[in-house]
Amino acid sequence: SLVEGSDFSWSYGLPSGDIISSAASGNNAWFTQIDMDNQIVENSQVVSPCFDFTGLERPMLKMGVWSSPVAGRNGAVVQYSTDDGITWETLGEENSGINWYNSSSIQSQPGGQITGWSSDVMDSWAVARHSLDELAGHTNVRFRVAFASDGLAIDYFDGFAFDDIWIGNREQNLLVEYFTNSLLSTTVQPTDAMVLLESNNESDVVPIHYHTDYPSGDPMFELYPSGISARQLYYGVTGIPYALTNGTKEFDFSNFGDNQTRIVNIERLKDPSMSISVTGQAGNSLNLSVLVKALKEFENRELVLQCAVVQKEIDLAQEVNGQSRFYNVVRQFVPDAGGTPLQPTWSEGDEANVSLSWQIPATLNKDLLNVAVFVQDLQTREVYQVALVNLSDIVGDNRPEHDISIALYPNPATSTIRLVSPYAIEQLSVVDASGRTLMQKSALGNQVDVSVDRLKPGLYIVNVKCSAGVKSLRFVKK
Repeated sequence: SLVEGSDFSWSYGLPSGDIISSAASGNNAWFTQIDMDNQIVENSQVVSPCFDFTGLERPMLKMGVWSSPVAGRNGAVVQYSTDDGITWETLGEENSGINWYNSSSIQSQPGGQITGWSSDVMDSWAVARHSLDELAGHTNVRFRVAFASDGLAIDYFDGFAFDDIWIGNREQNLLVEYFTNSLLSTTVQPTDAMVLLESNNESDVVPIHYHTDYPSGDPMFELYPSGISARQLYYGVTGIPYALTNGTKEFDFSNFGDNQTRIVNIERLKDPSMSISVTGQAGNSLNLSVLVKALKEFENRELVLQCAVVQKEIDLAQEVNGQSRFYNVVRQFVPDAGGTPLQPTWSEGDEANVSLSWQIPATLNKDLLNVAVFVQDLQTREVYQVALVNLSDIVGDNRPEHDISIALYPNPATSTIRLVSPYAIEQLSVVDASGRTLMQKSALGNQVDVSVDRLKPGLYIVNVKCSAGVKSLRFVKK
């Protein structure tokens, strides 16, 4: 990094101010070495090297921040440039992320604008987080942390410090459960808004719609009354429409739009408590193998693994309240809405394997079915993680996997894996531990090389479809 600006107070080392007095980790951080008796008029920036975002699909930024300003007079902001510093854009706005900005009226205008950290003096380091979706696919991205001061402070301050910048993919997926009834005219607009929200955030959101029995006659309720009633009872839902994210964050339909967008934008930035990896086959029956891994410790929790089969679209023969097409409708919980109990106590790194099976009705089109697999704490209702599987990606003839001999090497891998099959590989996909598909390839042949150098270290699944059936293979990226 380098500092820009003719007059600047930025320093790199161990902060030693009366307020900002440590690094977030280790012994070094970037900080403004100023106080009331040692201040200057400045508008300076610490500028990063270039970043390549082509390997990130759900990019986000995490950084330690410590803000000690004179409120409204001085402050800091994060900006980015995609044209090698010719122009700069402010990343986000007030409260658009976690611990992200707390003022939109900074008189000294860091980075030439008025938004940033400039109020509420922090008493310690905080982890600030923000999405970087607008930068996905860009290859020449620079960041800068700009600080500005008018040099006229009369109250004690230490300025601003930052540390431990991390850029990578978001890992927390969001289960959005929506309770509605197609016969109520008051649900038409909320349902349209929910579908739009889910579509706009499809890389983060896994949706399930429950059509309730009040008032009676909703045709979607009759498709699976026991499961819908069980989830309605579990959440204590009495008013329709009702929706919530990851079991705890309720949507406000009186202010729909800003409220829901903010909840999604914040919740997707959090670190997941568990990871879920799903493999399997879907022929006449659905057979899934689910690997659950704890990413932190749990003690004496009542945890269950839930598996919901969801129909992406349902077209009715006639309109209901002017609508004939409905989306993301629950069709089944496997084995039932009570879920599969998991062990109550986990250490970080503990794993559990769960096998799930369901006979798929012949009337259902597998190409229209998704499976949402999630871990829920029955005591707090919190959903720790959710993975999404599209049945069309795992359709096979249900032959045992040992009938299909496909080699994958090297394992562990650093940059490339090779798959060798006696049958022509028609399609393959690489899935991460949260269940998200990171890449897909088709019409490949008997020997396939797949570049994995942009994947971060961890466990991944390769789902392979060939003329003999479907096979899932695991590999570790070093």
